[in-house]
Order: sequence, then structure tokens, then C-alpha cells
Amino acid sequence: MRNELKDMLMILLEPRTLERGYFDANGVRKLMDDHLVRGKTMTGRIWRLLMFELCIATSSNATSSRWPLFPGSCRRLSPSDKNSAH
Repeated sequence: MRNELKDMLMILLEPRTLERGYFDANGVRKLMDDHLVRGKTMTGRIWRLLMFELCIATSSNATSSRWPLFPGSCRRLSPSDKNSAH
């Protein structure tokens, strides 16, 4: 995740991703900095955030061809789902 997938990880810091409100921007930046700059192994956490974002992006914007990786694989979350997720 520090080499081949590094560009894909930057999706987590895009305004469009952060504006969805599922992630804390400062927390994501710190996690990415710890992993990419400080060399801490945060692969599992980053992978889960990335998969969540890809799922949300494909389910909430079905007309977008940006991430046609998992069409129809995630149901659309309601605001109450977002607030109750742990």
C-alpha cells in the first residue's frame, strides 16, 4: 500500500470522500501520514476505509463510471445507518 496502491489510497483524502461525512478528515490524514511517512503498518485500517469508500461511492453514485468495481454490491445507507455504525 505504500507503492502500487498509493495513488488509490489518495481517494480517502479527496474532498468528495470527506464531504460524505463518514470519515473524520484529520483522523484519515493522521492514519495516512502514520502509514506513508512514519512507516507504521496501518494496512488493515486503511484497507477497510478504502473498501468502505469504494462501496459507498459505487452504491450512492450508480451513474458514475469512476469506480465500477462492485456494481450493486452495497446497499444505500440511510443517515440513521451512518450514525449507528461503529
